Amino acid sequence: MTLANCSMVLAPVLLECSWSLYVWNFQHRKIVVIDPVEMFSGYNKVMRKHEENVDKMHEAMTNCKEHFFPNPLVNMDGWRHEFLSVNGANGLRSYSGLYTMFYARYFDGNMITRILTTESQELHRCNILHQLLSMQQNIGQLPPLIKDALAVVT
Repeated sequence: MTLANCSMVLAPVLLECSWSLYVWNFQHRKIVVIDPVEMFSGYNKVMRKHEENVDKMHEAMTNCKEHFFPNPLVNMDGWRHEFLSVNGANGLRSYSGLYTMFYARYFDGNMITRILTTESQELHRCNILHQLLSMQQNIGQLPPLIKDALAVVT
């Protein structure tokens, strides 16, 4: 597999006190921006918020590409920016990290394959916490209460 065939490089981005997701699609030379706080504020507002930052991040991605994958077949100039609107977003900054993680997990390169609703926020938050705490690489000492709870779940 080459970098030119890569359809998704994901980057959670903290900007103006809320989280968003930037996705580079090398096959279609586009950067998708998913902002759970601003996505229903209109294209122009989202573009104004992210345009300068997307350009900086793309420059950094270009530098990484040149350093690690010096392949002249991948043109990093003239990429499109796409701002995605997703059903279910609630627009609260305090939940932007949760939504961004959800979108990173369920974005297939074109669309979000599942919807995170207000009702399912707590379930998804617990799911992320469970996965983080129970992953094999987690070498921290869990409190007995959480360790016992994870033993029951897993």
